[in-house]
Amino acid sequence: MVGDAVCPGSHREPSGLSEPPGGQRCGPGSALLYSFGCVVQRLKPCGTVFAAYRFINKPLTSMKISLIPITLITVFGLFSCEKHTDNPGVDKYIDELISGTYESYDLPDFNTADISALLEYRNETTTITNFPHNPISSFWQPECKLGMLVLWTVESIRAVENKSEYLIGRFPSQNPALALRDTPELSLVFDDQSHKEAAKAYYDWWNSFQQIKDKVKIDPLVKTNYRWH
Repeated sequence: MVGDAVCPGSHREPSGLSEPPGGQRCGPGSALLYSFGCVVQRLKPCGTVFAAYRFINKPLTSMKISLIPITLITVFGLFSCEKHTDNPGVDKYIDELISGTYESYDLPDFNTADISALLEYRNETTTITNFPHNPISSFWQPECKLGMLVLWTVESIRAVENKSEYLIGRFPSQNPALALRDTPELSLVFDDQSHKEAAKAYYDWWNSFQQIKDKVKIDPLVKTNYRWH
């Protein structure tokens, strides 16, 4: 049971978060908030959570805090810190793409066991600038949405499984860009709507009832107006 508690002051928790002054008496809400801070500081740094902590870590004697909105902020922050998947290889790939530290000149050596985890990122619109480029393409694409590169990575897995004649290394096409399917001239599309439709197409394809060996033979974009460039 949380009663009146003495806010710790005689020791310092790691990571440099400030603690309440030594011996300061705290009510139930204050003690709970300080305990929350001690737990959060052991988590991976997250802007949302630590912004909330910095806010509530003001002198508690000079402010009245409602625990309900703080709880909502805390829950939201914790969820925003979670990884999308339980696949360390995929999460590392995504982290490196976002941070610009992906070093390989080719797409990663993923397989069908990684597709579900990859597709968790299918709708991400973060712009990335350091990603693998197919060396045979004459079109230089300086940036790409993270979600589109993820879909291209899934397509790479599908192409490898099918031993596609169009594979260059593990590149399934020239670029991680969509083109209109039925046009006499090349027409690339980069809008949000095409991304959304492609993401849904890949999700529906992977979650269909076919066996994997049959599923990988099906072009996920076949019922859309798009193809890979």
